[in-house]
Amino acid sequence: KAMKFSGENAIYIPVKFIVGFPPMDEPMYIPISPNLDIQEYFTISAWINVPSYTDATYNNIVVKCNHPDQAAAWQNTTRVLGLALRAGAPEGGEEYVEGALSGFVLTETGGLNEIVTTQAIPLNTWIEVQFTRDATGLHLYIDNQEQPVKVLHGTQNPTGKILNGTEYYLGHDSYATIDNVKIVDLD
Repeated sequence: KAMKFSGENAIYIPVKFIVGFPPMDEPMYIPISPNLDIQEYFTISAWINVPSYTDATYNNIVVKCNHPDQAAAWQNTTRVLGLALRAGAPEGGEEYVEGALSGFVLTETGGLNEIVTTQAIPLNTWIEVQFTRDATGLHLYIDNQEQPVKVLHGTQNPTGKILNGTEYYLGHDSYATIDNVKIVDLD
């Protein structure tokens, strides 16, 4: 009963709906799943089986996004929290191994903070992946073993609250089978 993603499909989970008709000066958000608008400490976990990577920079397992305007255009979307695999060509001086597990948060005071594993995940096998932010910082786990990581952006122990989001996507830009996704607010 796992979810299978082809790189062209995803599951959308609203945190807030954007009300934009008639057009207003400021967008109005209606809470749908406010308990998913995690502000500080969390764990995201899932079982995944990945046969290969798509060409996308982020092969998302779980990503929380925010639409800063009423247009809700994908091009205006900001990633605020996520667990993904990094693939495609690195940009802007980034260095990572293709297939590295990535965890990232966007905080109000610390900006974008992202860590990646130093090795790629194994392909064609079921593994449990986990991304946690706690008082000691950001951590990535594979099969319950904390992984060596490098900081790709920001710091491993970011300050500030996580920015609010309007939705989550599961499997966006991924070629993967994903099962047993859990998002836990540790506060």
